[in-house]
Amino acid sequence: MVAALALLALPGCTTTQERSAKMAENSETAAEAKRFNVGKTNPDVTAKDVTWIEGEGVGAVVVRVVNSSGSAQASVPIGLDLYTADKTSLYTNRIDGLEPALNMLPLAPPGESWWVHNQLPADKPARERVRIGTSKVAPPKDIPRIDASEVTLGDDGGIPTGRGKITNRSEVEQQRITVFAVALKGDRIVAAGRSVVERLQAASAKKPEKFAIYFNGDPRGADIRVFVPPSTLGDA
Repeated sequence: MVAALALLALPGCTTTQERSAKMAENSETAAEAKRFNVGKTNPDVTAKDVTWIEGEGVGAVVVRVVNSSGSAQASVPIGLDLYTADKTSLYTNRIDGLEPALNMLPLAPPGESWWVHNQLPADKPARERVRIGTSKVAPPKDIPRIDASEVTLGDDGGIPTGRGKITNRSEVEQQRITVFAVALKGDRIVAAGRSVVERLQAASAKKPEKFAIYFNGDPRGADIRVFVPPSTLGDA
């Protein structure tokens, strides 16, 4: 499914230093920030697996999300808390003002999907707690479909990278759409990353957009899964 690339300078990709700076900024403001309300625990959308993955100066948490309801759910809140062994809080995403996809899954389709938070402290926590809330947003009858293609792996200064294209199959233009990528060996998650594409034109424009990702972990030789939930759903 994937092939190795030569060293890449990936446009639109956030460097390790930039991610670390952003993570530090988020941590500094978390104490006084208003708490993001996860709300009532979702009875149908659950965190099947939660995996911590170390990176270069930054950590990531990957959640395998399972929607057993048979219907898609939109704007699903996800609360993430990291703790030390003595239960001291290391990090929470339950604060307002974060990029939306860092405390929400834009769409949870029936079955399995993925959520990645890759702006976390580098030190491995003793415990990760994930709680998925109940959405208050009704999805439209026709949900925009986004396809990923031409996914390849590479390397940038020793950090594993991935790049590919996403294509909008609907007439709903997408704004700040998040690409989640997870690398699996069997059922074991070995790497993950995420990227944001600012704009993805409607299908009639016939214009795919490139995405580029820095991975936490090592995706070489793994099965790469790319999940691109629509950020803009259109009319309900």
